[in-house]
Amino acid sequence: MKWLFLLTLVLWFAPLSLAQEVLDEEETEITSAPEADVKALLSRLKDAREEQDGMRIGEVLAAMSGHDNPEFLEAAIEEMAYKASTHDKRQAREQAKEMGTMSKKDIDIFTYLREAEVQIACAHVLANFPEDKGALKALLKAYKDKAVQKEKPTVMAAVIGALGRMGYRKLEKDMLGFVEKGKDKEIAQAAVRYFGQIKTTDYGIVRKLAEKLTPPQPAAVDDPNNPSGDYWAAQWEVWSWTRRDVTWTLKQITGQVFQPAEGEHAGDTKKALDYIKQNKRELGLR
Repeated sequence: MKWLFLLTLVLWFAPLSLAQEVLDEEETEITSAPEADVKALLSRLKDAREEQDGMRIGEVLAAMSGHDNPEFLEAAIEEMAYKASTHDKRQAREQAKEMGTMSKKDIDIFTYLREAEVQIACAHVLANFPEDKGALKALLKAYKDKAVQKEKPTVMAAVIGALGRMGYRKLEKDMLGFVEKGKDKEIAQAAVRYFGQIKTTDYGIVRKLAEKLTPPQPAAVDDPNNPSGDYWAAQWEVWSWTRRDVTWTLKQITGQVFQPAEGEHAGDTKKALDYIKQNKRELGLR
């Protein structure tokens, strides 16, 4: 379908919407921006807000995401629930027109991307304030937002990544559900890495992650009760997208590198499961 192609194309070229960027930011050094930079960024944000331009607001917030200045926290909390303005919707129509389409579905996609640009950048900023109750409240509100849950997978992934960076440990059950269901690869990826970010001590979860080093497949190929081929194709796509994140997460928890299946290598599931079982106490798993 044409709109799916458009969404794929736009996501490919939209830096803030790339899941890997969202999920790798815990490795970025967070600093305090100099006073002159703070003033300049706040001035740019004011101008973008006056224009009600989501792309510009997102760009400014993204520039704030490597810093922990309190002024940036206030801005991110305010914009976390950003909704597309009339200007955004007009610009979305222009973008769609440039790509040779004026269908409502395509315009909605470009509108969504302008909202997502802002919300993803906000999540990046808020993650820099793990002790701030306002930052946590804003992220949890976004996490529970039905529109984010159902329509904004890249925003949801960013929010999960931010909560993981903050060390918020109350979502393990939810994250396990995202990993096991594997309906959306960006969210599944964020959920996998969440366990590494918080260094989960749940023995069962760590074992399930180890099992994700090998691709999904039916226990009995000829079983008539097996899900359809489309189901397994979708599961394999999510597994392929997240398998290296499983390796990363297991390293955070165990200190060991277990390789996922690739080529002729069957994956280190058995090796990982044996290690986890033998070192359960030392690893603090329960």
